[in-house]
Amino acid sequence: MFDKERAAVQAHSAGDGLSLINDAAYNLVVKGVTILPRLFRAPEDGGVDPNKTLTGPIGIFREMKNRAQLMGFDHSSKLLHWSASICLSSTCCRYRSLMVASLLMLGVETVIRRPLPMWLRNGLMWLGIVIVGLLFVYICGLDILRLIGIA
Repeated sequence: MFDKERAAVQAHSAGDGLSLINDAAYNLVVKGVTILPRLFRAPEDGGVDPNKTLTGPIGIFREMKNRAQLMGFDHSSKLLHWSASICLSSTCCRYRSLMVASLLMLGVETVIRRPLPMWLRNGLMWLGIVIVGLLFVYICGLDILRLIGIA
């Protein structure tokens, strides 16, 4: 799904560093968007089983603990790099969700050629918050089931 880092990269200036970060964030967003349709296909058809691949805060911290034990403290910079990539991934995911919601509303407003009523915009935002909250509870539930050995 996501490629592992193949070679160490060293930035020689702040501009180089920002360019590397920008390229990594762009690739992460593009790969994240391309995987979304796979969540709605059966695993036999090249899809992804979300029950086996989604993980929340519990799973992330569990994986961080396992990586720290594998790497030891002398490889703490690798653990820090891995943690930063998770942070970047979740941040990109939040902004990607906002972007998709904004584009959908903009598309509807373009088609009807007028702004949506404020009560409808607010209702859609609240619906989005409820959906994200339910998704969070579902993913944390999967993490707990994996932790106790049921899933």
